Amino acid sequence: MKNEMLLKKLSLDQACIEQFRNLDWNDKNTYAQYLAQTYYYVNHSERLLALCAGLFSNDDRKLQRRFIAHLGEESAHDQLLLNDLKNLGYDIKDLEELPSTKAFWETQYYKVEHCDPALLLGYIYFLEAFAAQVVPETTKKLEALYGRKCTTFLRLHAEEDPDHVEKALAFIESLPLVRQKDICINHIQSMQSFSHMMKEITLQVSQQYKEAG
Repeated sequence: MKNEMLLKKLSLDQACIEQFRNLDWNDKNTYAQYLAQTYYYVNHSERLLALCAGLFSNDDRKLQRRFIAHLGEESAHDQLLLNDLKNLGYDIKDLEELPSTKAFWETQYYKVEHCDPALLLGYIYFLEAFAAQVVPETTKKLEALYGRKCTTFLRLHAEEDPDHVEKALAFIESLPLVRQKDICINHIQSMQSFSHMMKEITLQVSQQYKEAG
């Protein structure tokens, strides 16, 4: 039986969900900006997983093996985003990384290197639960707007991440309560940072139109 209290702490915040849903997906520049910012943090996924695997102690060999397996599952996903952008008609070189995007992933390096590599599970769980629960409906909308060649990253994660969520949850449940608590805190922080990134995407696109108009 799943730990209901833990699941509650790892639930998705409705405000964050609405922040994502309310992006102007009909606006091509907004979708391009979203893909670009996603690229900038996904570009660190393999490095973060590899760093964690190297930092786990012998007592965490099961976690270490899971992270190594996950590393293989995330291989070259950043390239899917570059291809989606290219098919949409954009180049990553023309889309700068936003400050909120940096804040989203930079925090994870601190937690991994100075606190506990297992804390990355909070970041992982948030992203994969979000992809499994929220992204599929938006992906369908984006496919209708821009075509399947522009949605390969989102489609892949909408299909694969439900299984990843179950695996991440199983490992979180297996850890001592003190580690679970810190993982849940990272989950909440990650969710809030992601929501802030969505807000900044909207502001960035709005600013671009003002400068152009």
